[in-house]
Amino acid sequence: MPRQKKSRKIGKIGIAKVDAPKRPQRAPSTKSKVTSGNKAGTRQQVAEVSAHNKTNKPSSDPRIGSKKAIDLNKYQQADKPKQVKQKSLSPQQELDALEQDPMLDVLLTKQEKKTLTKTEKQQLDKMLSRHKTLCKSLGIQWDESDSQTETDPFDALDAIRLDDYQD
Repeated sequence: MPRQKKSRKIGKIGIAKVDAPKRPQRAPSTKSKVTSGNKAGTRQQVAEVSAHNKTNKPSSDPRIGSKKAIDLNKYQQADKPKQVKQKSLSPQQELDALEQDPMLDVLLTKQEKKTLTKTEKQQLDKMLSRHKTLCKSLGIQWDESDSQTETDPFDALDAIRLDDYQD
């Protein structure tokens, strides 16, 4: 007996009834099809048709927007922050602020370690020159030699020799 391939088709099972009513077939609808929007290519056709109707005016493309100028300055002025005028400080207040500046302390410690960059050195020179001018205007004498002449009690400890005290 030859082999039959399996099939998914279901064959007729049993005997067909002759009296069974048939399904009614749908008749083609007489209603017009409802469409939304325009047909394809109408943008170009509208431009061509309107150009032919208006002979005196030059052709304009309806796809191009308004040619009205927009004032951009009114938006730029609103975005700018208002400049706050700084009150000028008295020389004494400016000197105090300069001495309290943490950046000056950092730059001075870097100068002692000799690790200043070129820009940091320029900034330090600016701050020190401003400090000198403020001191001169206030009548304060600023001498580097005064700070070195002060005696430190711990400096005398280095001068002590243990050989002097041996028997």
